[in-house]
Amino acid sequence: MILTTSIVATWLGAKIAEKSFDHIFSKYTNSGPLLSQELSEAVNDVSKKIQVTYPDVLGGAINHFFTKEEVFNSLLEHLFVYDNSSIEYLESFLDTSTLPENFLKDFITELKAKLLTKEEFGKILKDKEIYLIVRGISEELEEISSNSESTVRELQEIRRILSSNSNEFDFFTFYKKYRLTALNVLSQVNFLGLGIDSSIKKSRKKLEEIFVAPNFLDRSVIENEDRVLNLSIIDDSHISNDENEIDYPLEDQKSILGLKDFFDKKTHIVVLGNPGSGKSFLVKYIICSILNNQTESFKEQSIFRFLPIRIELRKYLSSKKKNSCHIKQYIIQMLKEDYQINISEKDLTHIINDKKILILFDGLDEIFDIEEKIEIKNDIENICLTNENILAMVTSRKIGYSDAKLNDDFSELEIDTFSDSQVVEYVSKWYLHEEKNEDIRKRELREFLEKRHTLDRELIHNPLLLSLIVILFRNNLKLPESKLEIYQSCTKTLVDKWDKTKDLQINLDEILVRKKETLLADLAFWQYTILSSDSPKITYKNAKDSIAKSIHSKLKLTEDWHDACDYAEQFLLYAENRSIYFENNFTHKTFLEYFTAYWIYSNCDKKQLSEERDKIIKQYIGNSFWSIVLELLFNMIDHDQPDSDIIDKLYNDNLKLENAYSFLIDVLPTLQNISNQIQVKTIKNALIFFVKNITLEQKNDDQLLSSLEKLTNHHSRFQKIIDSIIAEEIETTLSLSEIIVYGEFFIVTDLMNFEGSLTHKKLSDSKIFIDATKNDPFSYQLYHYFNNKLEGFDYVIDFIKNFKIQAIFNDHSSKFLPFNFIGVYNTVFRAIIKEDISSINKGISKLEDLGLSKILIKEKLSFKFINIIEDEFVSLIKKFNSKEASELSKLVLRKIISEVLRGEKTKYKDYFKLLPEDILS
Repeated sequence: MILTTSIVATWLGAKIAEKSFDHIFSKYTNSGPLLSQELSEAVNDVSKKIQVTYPDVLGGAINHFFTKEEVFNSLLEHLFVYDNSSIEYLESFLDTSTLPENFLKDFITELKAKLLTKEEFGKILKDKEIYLIVRGISEELEEISSNSESTVRELQEIRRILSSNSNEFDFFTFYKKYRLTALNVLSQVNFLGLGIDSSIKKSRKKLEEIFVAPNFLDRSVIENEDRVLNLSIIDDSHISNDENEIDYPLEDQKSILGLKDFFDKKTHIVVLGNPGSGKSFLVKYIICSILNNQTESFKEQSIFRFLPIRIELRKYLSSKKKNSCHIKQYIIQMLKEDYQINISEKDLTHIINDKKILILFDGLDEIFDIEEKIEIKNDIENICLTNENILAMVTSRKIGYSDAKLNDDFSELEIDTFSDSQVVEYVSKWYLHEEKNEDIRKRELREFLEKRHTLDRELIHNPLLLSLIVILFRNNLKLPESKLEIYQSCTKTLVDKWDKTKDLQINLDEILVRKKETLLADLAFWQYTILSSDSPKITYKNAKDSIAKSIHSKLKLTEDWHDACDYAEQFLLYAENRSIYFENNFTHKTFLEYFTAYWIYSNCDKKQLSEERDKIIKQYIGNSFWSIVLELLFNMIDHDQPDSDIIDKLYNDNLKLENAYSFLIDVLPTLQNISNQIQVKTIKNALIFFVKNITLEQKNDDQLLSSLEKLTNHHSRFQKIIDSIIAEEIETTLSLSEIIVYGEFFIVTDLMNFEGSLTHKKLSDSKIFIDATKNDPFSYQLYHYFNNKLEGFDYVIDFIKNFKIQAIFNDHSSKFLPFNFIGVYNTVFRAIIKEDISSINKGISKLEDLGLSKILIKEKLSFKFINIIEDEFVSLIKKFNSKEASELSKLVLRKIISEVLRGEKTKYKDYFKLLPEDILS
């Protein structure tokens, strides 16, 4: 190890002299050359000794490893007599998995013993004053005491003496106050800014109780991969059917980072994310983790030596404009106003020069003026360039970041949306600290997680909106049947309420602010109709002209078209800055759908132009692209009604349209002001239309089928209506083939979702339906399955009598659902397992009378899904070898045994001796 003559003195100077403890500094640093010589000799001696035992460790150059500055600093701290602290930080510089166990610990022990024999070094390593200063006078005494041989009382006295000898800034006192106040300010979550009714309970939570660690996309990796992809054939196989979710291939996983890896690059960081993705929560979590020394939070342990300070950039900009201050001056002001801590600029300079500082600049996107944003961006870069002890983290929404992109010293990480497991984790944590009764908590949590899939993924996987939805669920003890409450709350949260809590300075003419909802609705409806046309092309000019037309002709805010265009440009810039509308589209599908529905409601219903509204509904009711918009519209209309007249008329008018059935069934459970008569008529018409389509045209309407399934199995309030329709239709209206389809639909949907509804019981009690099943093999099997009669010789015999012998060898499938039964002959297998040989002979004999022959057994009989235990297999062999077994019974038994042996040859190898040699032929 090559040491300069001043390296140890320099180290002591950095630790002691800058703290103005000159009386200590002068005691030792005059001996700098000697100290360095002693250290060099000791490291070389110990390295040689250790390398005899471990010749290959660190490439045979142990001494060179300790020349790194951070390694050297950490090593010296561990050499003090009083130190028993963990060497985890020192180990972070090594791949310890390749080292012998306790190697580093043994090296430090040997080196400490060696240095204590050196006169000058021995004095330093036994000096408690220096040890306390080196460890950091700001650290908790209890922690230092627990990691050393000094008592808390001894350390307190040393600190008192050291502080009294120093005329400079007392960092320990500052740090203690800052830590307490910062944790108090940043560790609480109050859910202000959510767009929900003030009457809804929103209890405060602690950040650490509900925080879910996000994942990040490393944009540098993604950009590099994109450059490669552009030169090759693009594979879109990773795009799933869900337009809101990308299923990343395994090779792309390297671009995804967990929170533990956040500081691994040891560079400045920009965190980008969509509205509500949790950027500010992340900032608060990082600060609290560091102040609480939660070392398990991040792999890069050096981050816990940093002093974390949050700067809200909108507040900094306001202060900069008002007071002409720079970042350091603003920190002093912020500490005074937000934390009640007074320090001077000299004190802050002392901290920055002497300590590692992590400054978290929150909300670059909240500065709307591009010139001001660039100015703030330059301030951030400059303070980082001129202060090597500062590490910076900046947060911003993705949209608009390129306007003031930070330099290449900043790595870019993008917060990913919540995964399914992260949604579950958040809701579980939230409920754990919301409901103390374990039974109630488990029940509500289970109900929420079961029903979350009914919501748009875009909503439930956004952390901010997820918190809103959970609060709504908790207060209603159910997810709202209507999407309106959720969409309305989510839109208000992201477009309006969230920004109001931050008191943002919006560069938008007041007259446009007041008409914001109207303009967004006009833009949304215009865009939705364009997207539904044969030429769905949206351009910036078209969007701007649409807004300008609203400003000029509808709102009449100006008579000058050029002024209207200027206003429109200003409004679109505002919408982009707030991540509402960007690159000719609404950033959330939620915004587009909600404001489109709101346009129809406010421009038609509120103006009593029901004919115009009905034209729009008739035009788009069969278009699935419009289903959410029209559902929100129906809910808006329903919300304001004193009775069922308006909704009843809407339904009556649209029941004349066959392509409207699926939509009308879907919306039915969300409506409050609709008569029972119209509900019955809607369900009945839809069912009859569906059944007739199947029987007459052999055509399956998947969309209507899905809607009917959801209605019959997830909404108990319609059960009586459905039961009454079944009884009436089966007894009076339906043909035989229609009865079969009717019964198949209800029984299979019951079976696929949950057993125990009344529907299949009603069918089971209907003689007409039972007789009808004798004309359809699948319905016959379905009925017997649901009534636990799908077994035994008698069942097979009855089936053959209805459908002939060949039908038992065929699989039978539902006409319209993914459900089927394997050949009926397989049910013979369970009977053969249970019955004795005499009963088997009788059953096989009856089947022979109905047409079962040796040829059919040899050619057609192939038992599927045989699953038996060893005792049952032994029983089969005994029956096969029985002298009483008839020829046909013996042939069936042989078929079963051979198929079992083919699947489990090794397991049953010892039984081959009990069977014919050609058993497998």
